[in-house]
Amino acid sequence: MGAMNDSFSFERDSSPGARSAFSSAPRRNLFPEGVEFCRIVTTANKRTGEKGNEIFGSPWWFSRETFRKIVSRADPKGLGISEVARIDLAVAKEFNPKMDWFCVIYLTRPAYGWTGKAARQLAREGANIYWGGGAEQVFLPNLASPGAENSSDWARLRFFGMIPDLF
Repeated sequence: MGAMNDSFSFERDSSPGARSAFSSAPRRNLFPEGVEFCRIVTTANKRTGEKGNEIFGSPWWFSRETFRKIVSRADPKGLGISEVARIDLAVAKEFNPKMDWFCVIYLTRPAYGWTGKAARQLAREGANIYWGGGAEQVFLPNLASPGAENSSDWARLRFFGMIPDLF
């Protein structure tokens, strides 16, 4: 069995929204088994009706290095980790309302993915406010097992924990 996304063409197979999420053409990379990727998500909440984010069903990830940069810019008296991540990765609230849980996965098999700087994005439809972008992000499609957005034949969850409000 070859690497995941071996025959995937970013230009041909990704959506227009995925292509516009990068400030310039992303680089195709072969990531070896064991490489880790991070994500900040909103969890589902049955009490409030929030749907939450899929873990493996989303192709959007970032490296530990990007996470370290986000944390270094966070300030408990100003912008917290989630706010800095939202700005630097240009994540609209409609896609990830709270960004209050952190997860780390690792690949169990080699996979192709695309890396590049996040393009600025509208904060919300019709707004005149943009999230700045500029952080290095990874587009890693097809991680989820067929019909199961929270499991994968290609990766495993290493860590899942809450981001404290004070950061």
